[in-house]
Amino acid sequence: MASSVEVLQRAIQAARAGRKSEARDLLLELVEVEPQNEMAWMWLSGLVDTLEDRIIACENALTINPANEKVRAYLTDLQRQHESLLAGKNNDEAADLFNQAKAHAERKDRNTALQLAVQAVEKRADYEEAWLLIGRLSIDVDQRIAALEKAAELNPLNTRTAEALERARYRKANPMGAARRLEELGKFEEALEMYKTLAGKAKNSQEFDHIYKQITRIEGLQNENIRYVAPASTIARLTFGWPLLYLSLALVQMGLNPFAHPAFYSCLGLPLVFVGSFLLSLAEVRSHHVVWQKLFNEQGDGSSFARFVAAATGWFLVLIPHVLLVLDSLSRLRNFKIPPMPF
Repeated sequence: MASSVEVLQRAIQAARAGRKSEARDLLLELVEVEPQNEMAWMWLSGLVDTLEDRIIACENALTINPANEKVRAYLTDLQRQHESLLAGKNNDEAADLFNQAKAHAERKDRNTALQLAVQAVEKRADYEEAWLLIGRLSIDVDQRIAALEKAAELNPLNTRTAEALERARYRKANPMGAARRLEELGKFEEALEMYKTLAGKAKNSQEFDHIYKQITRIEGLQNENIRYVAPASTIARLTFGWPLLYLSLALVQMGLNPFAHPAFYSCLGLPLVFVGSFLLSLAEVRSHHVVWQKLFNEQGDGSSFARFVAAATGWFLVLIPHVLLVLDSLSRLRNFKIPPMPF
């Protein structure tokens, strides 16, 4: 029977002659009998097929002789290659999971989409789009905030992420306002679920009764199959009421051909009435409008103070042009002559 030295020499000769398969088989037989053979593991690290097996061979050689710097340097290089390959594989798998998540989200399959998005960020922690998708799909406020914070950390310049994170924090601090927001968006099922959760956490019977009224109201809307109308549409519809009235009165005042007998103050009054009518509509219809954030630095559908200011300003802008129009009419009546002066 050949000694371990003879087997090692035969394996080395076979490897140098290009017979790698033969050399590998000999070395594998050798380390099975003599697992502490450092030289056999060193040669195996260059003959085995997979990157993982090469790493194992180097690790075994270093276990036997930790001072072998050549093997340590080779192991470091192999580990770097392995990490690179693993990262590329994870990136591909994460992209595939994210694409599946988006497809399920488009089909309104929220739970499956959320699970796939979570799996995507587990494969690739710096996947900004996947974190944003989690922040958009998650019903759990804490999970949504954590996902958006991660996305904001990855891309601090994304203003949309910052705004979404601010809304999520507002939702956590103001759950009733968040539930009303879901109603505004027509997401009645989600709003109903949130109201029921809040009802379970009600601190007293008065708070519970208030929340329960919201639950029965939404359930009534669903049972009656009432069509959802976006708050923006309602605001737009109400906004045109006062301007149309003012325009009608101005045309009566100036005649059906306003260009022949222009009254510039009447024309200037129309945009004021329009802005005032918009503010009145905004104060009347509860909506998470950008005006509350830009003018009053408030999240949500406007505080009582903000709505009061908007309504007061709206009435002022609406009434002043109408009052001036009435005063002009009275002035014209005082100067009215019979027969009337021809135009």
